Amino acid sequence: MKKHLIDASIELKNSQHVFYDGEPVLGSLNVRVHRWNEESIQDMEIMWRCEIKTKFDECISKDSQLHGKGIVNYLRNKKNLLTEGTHKYSFLLFLPHNIPHSLELKYGSISYVLKAKIKINSSSPSLLQARIPFKVVKNNILHFDKRIPQLVLPFSKQIFDRGEIHGNIQLVSTQFLTKDDFEYQIQVQNNSGRGIQWITLKIIQEFDYFVRTSSSSSRQVNESNSPPQLKKTQEITIWRRDFQGVKPFREICISKSHSGVFKDLLPSNTMDETLLMNMCYYLILKFKSYMRSTLLERKIPIIIGTSYTYELL
Repeated sequence: MKKHLIDASIELKNSQHVFYDGEPVLGSLNVRVHRWNEESIQDMEIMWRCEIKTKFDECISKDSQLHGKGIVNYLRNKKNLLTEGTHKYSFLLFLPHNIPHSLELKYGSISYVLKAKIKINSSSPSLLQARIPFKVVKNNILHFDKRIPQLVLPFSKQIFDRGEIHGNIQLVSTQFLTKDDFEYQIQVQNNSGRGIQWITLKIIQEFDYFVRTSSSSSRQVNESNSPPQLKKTQEITIWRRDFQGVKPFREICISKSHSGVFKDLLPSNTMDETLLMNMCYYLILKFKSYMRSTLLERKIPIIIGTSYTYELL
């Protein structure tokens, strides 16, 4: 059979080709027959595949691949005659929960693809193939308790024998959706006699990437040869207040609201079932003095999610 007589393509119902983990993937396999030559389909297989590649050296790259599969088989051992024209075969695949989300970083990549294999019966049996890439986003569901109206997170530090800097930062929650506004209030009392040059509030994104060998199973890391760990840190400054002059202030209260702070952030992901990656976030409140030293730093773990579920009162 000549190749130009018949071809195949995959069409997804989601035109963006983006899915949450655990979400069904709906689509169709389109087989187009340009000229009929008594061909028929003997077997058809649709699968998803996850490929993870890690690069842990600038000059020398080594690939560690993890392949996950989900397969739909149908028409097995049945002959389905193909006439001229386009034939559509619908399929449904479920992505597992807690699989890595798609990434393309300096340190490596996580990519997904749907593949189709079709065995064709004809005078010259052949295997027809098609593929289409897609992306996976973590479906991180937050558990929100309406009974907690406000979180008051204190901080304090004794500055030698001079006195103390203390106060609190008030948050609605430490869990946020990517679409949420970020509201907070900072109260500070400075009894240290030290001048404060600036106060800043940042989000720190920490991404840990673990290199595994292809022989490792999806749930085990080769303990005899500890894999290199790659850490990427990104800082996002939310707000900063500079103070003019060296005269120390005694008391200050700051209330702010910012929109779009989380919109470009990937959802938090504690170690997934591949034991491969960990994405976490921290809120950092930092005070710096004119003596070129950090007077105080408060680190608050936060979680970025995709949807809420509410606790009952």
